[in-house]
Amino acid sequence: MFNPVTYFQSLKETLKATKNDFFFGKSTSLSHLEDLLNNQRKHENFFIVQHVADGVTVSSGSGFFDKKSCVVFILKKYNIHDQDDRDTKLQECKQIQRSIESRLLIDSKKEQPLFYLNKERMPYYELPGFFAAGTCGLYMVVSWEDPKDLCYDSTEWEENTPPTTPPEDEQSGE
Repeated sequence: MFNPVTYFQSLKETLKATKNDFFFGKSTSLSHLEDLLNNQRKHENFFIVQHVADGVTVSSGSGFFDKKSCVVFILKKYNIHDQDDRDTKLQECKQIQRSIESRLLIDSKKEQPLFYLNKERMPYYELPGFFAAGTCGLYMVVSWEDPKDLCYDSTEWEENTPPTTPPEDEQSGE
């Protein structure tokens, strides 16, 4: 199974543009960004991964999968009174995002957990204005599927067989 926090932390540590100058953190949602807010005074640049992955179980011709996604934030602080500074830092964030997408595509060909990466659609969104902690940047949504075993295991249940029909008194309407 794909672990987005471990994977993106590894990318942050190996990408030259983020290795030394970005703080890696986790978040539970766009509206919380806990590690960004807790570290805004100590750091200028942030690589944040939303680690709460909701999903949906789907059936395909070959079995069942959990469709999941996570959000990756690439953020840099800028001078609010200098739009050129904002533009420069935003372009740097976009280059990092492009590098991450490029690496995702390469890794999806060779790393088992990323075989099911959604390569057809990798959305990203620029954050408007003066964002949290005085940053600009973007976030990207990365989605994938994890194979899921839904074979019935009778040992998990108190009864050894699943009910297949209602009891007789319920069938007759009594």
